[in-house]
Amino acid sequence: MTDTIDTPEQFLLAQMTWPEAKAAVTRSPLAIVPTGACEQHGAHMSLDTDTVRAEGFSRRLAEELAPLAVVTPCLTPGVSSHHMAFAGTLAVSPLTFQQMLYEVVESLYAHGWRSVFIVNGHGGNMSACGVAASRLQADFPDLKIAWTGITSLVSDVALEHTVGPKAAHSSEIETSQTLYFAPSRVRSAVLDEARESGTTPERYPGVAGVSGIKAPRPFHKVSPDGATGTPSAATAELGEKLIETAVTRATAFLESFIADSAAAPA
Repeated sequence: MTDTIDTPEQFLLAQMTWPEAKAAVTRSPLAIVPTGACEQHGAHMSLDTDTVRAEGFSRRLAEELAPLAVVTPCLTPGVSSHHMAFAGTLAVSPLTFQQMLYEVVESLYAHGWRSVFIVNGHGGNMSACGVAASRLQADFPDLKIAWTGITSLVSDVALEHTVGPKAAHSSEIETSQTLYFAPSRVRSAVLDEARESGTTPERYPGVAGVSGIKAPRPFHKVSPDGATGTPSAATAELGEKLIETAVTRATAFLESFIADSAAAPA
């Protein structure tokens, strides 16, 4: 029988044997932990969109940093209770999510990793990621930990290409990234129909936005079809620009992060 994985990606922790993982602790001192979700992304994208984006971005970082990083399996489902009105969404509580993330990093620490970078693909996870990172930093003083979203790394680029207001969940920005990473996850027929009709469902009914104010709402009360912005304006070219710019920026940070970790006293 031939192996169905002829050339496994050497930086993926789950594809290693345990002796290979043991060796990787020295060769690849940075562990990248993607976090995603299984939740609705409008009528035009699959439920695993945030997971696909987090995994894809983590892999790109590992490719750029090779051989200095490994990538763990993506932590999913995520904090998605606000999407539960839409079929297929799976949700865990913020407490459960941050504890799962804490224990995944705790496991990495037990095996010898002392530098961890969390790549979060889902906005609902952000607060829980921050809590977990703060707990880990307090409990393991010699652990260096950092975390980021994806679009937040290129908010300036995203703003330049946003067609309408509040382009966030399942918008032209997120849809473009998904077209770049995994076009099969985007239902082109739905986007084509929206382009042809020239109309989109009402967004943000009854909301008067004020910068800096956070007002959580169930997502079906934000957008009846589960999307925001103008997804029909998405392109793979824009996705490439967003992702590769974010990779460049994150890689520059991580090269310094790894070097600083190596120089830190034991």
